Amino acid sequence: MPTTIAHLIFKVIDKDHSWKITLFQQWPSCMGNISHHAHIYQINDDSLVISVSSSAWLQELYLLSGTIIAKVNQIIDHPRIKQVRFIRLATVLPEYKNPKNISAKSAQYTTPQLTCYEKQALEKVTDEALQEVLTKFLARCQKENI
Repeated sequence: MPTTIAHLIFKVIDKDHSWKITLFQQWPSCMGNISHHAHIYQINDDSLVISVSSSAWLQELYLLSGTIIAKVNQIIDHPRIKQVRFIRLATVLPEYKNPKNISAKSAQYTTPQLTCYEKQALEKVTDEALQEVLTKFLARCQKENI
């Protein structure tokens, strides 16, 4: 007779740790939209380690750690979590932001069609390197229709 994986996990895991599975399952409803930016990384005896997508989220959630502890303890059978720690996990950068590909992207650079206003604005920039970077930025914006 077929059984679900969730059913098997509850059979295999010791009942003392079944609350951890409940926490994993209820995480999205517990955290709401924040769950897109914060995930359970590790559960230790009485502490919860949450991975976040950016340092801004790390700081914001750190300030809300008391509220997070209260919400988590409300979901599980009785208060178990006493401490929350946060770590920032690096995310994969899109290809155009990857520093290794900058020289390859620069080789594909084409001079943009600048408006009179853009030309006048660029002429006011005295630093040639900055002027070149801004021109490349305008080319990229035109290419990506921004």
